[in-house]
Amino acid sequence: MLLERAIHSYALDLLIQRDFTSISVPSLVQETPLIGTGMFPKARDETYALPADDLYLAGTAEVALVGLHSRRDPRPVASLPITYAGISPCFRREIGSASATCAGLLRVHQFEKVEQFVLCAADAASPRTGTRSCWAPRSSILQALGLALRGGGGLHRATWARASSG
Repeated sequence: MLLERAIHSYALDLLIQRDFTSISVPSLVQETPLIGTGMFPKARDETYALPADDLYLAGTAEVALVGLHSRRDPRPVASLPITYAGISPCFRREIGSASATCAGLLRVHQFEKVEQFVLCAADAASPRTGTRSCWAPRSSILQALGLALRGGGGLHRATWARASSG
């Protein structure tokens, strides 16, 4: 647990140094931001629902951050991008396991993570503008920890090489 906390603190400190705003988001979210982020309908089976309250346990800080900004007036493009370092507990349902429930316990994937979130203007000429601002901090964190960088989110090595060189 102490190692996990140290890594979270290290990641948050690095992101704050790079002008990301640190934010702790709620675990319970409404359905609208789950749809807005594309989590629903695809990941509905992996999401815990609280039907009596019409709420869901979030699997990522992104959902609450989208919800935070979807209720505000649209920001003028000049004020963008807005960058967050979100830390949140995340919950995902155990799918396909024969022992998803056993001995009176409900098995759940529960973890806490630090996420980079960028709210930026849509730019057809450069669709990865927001993503690029996350690459350098991610790379720095992984390199400092001695971990290999793998292209995530469908990024190919050639894309990573082009983005990091220019």
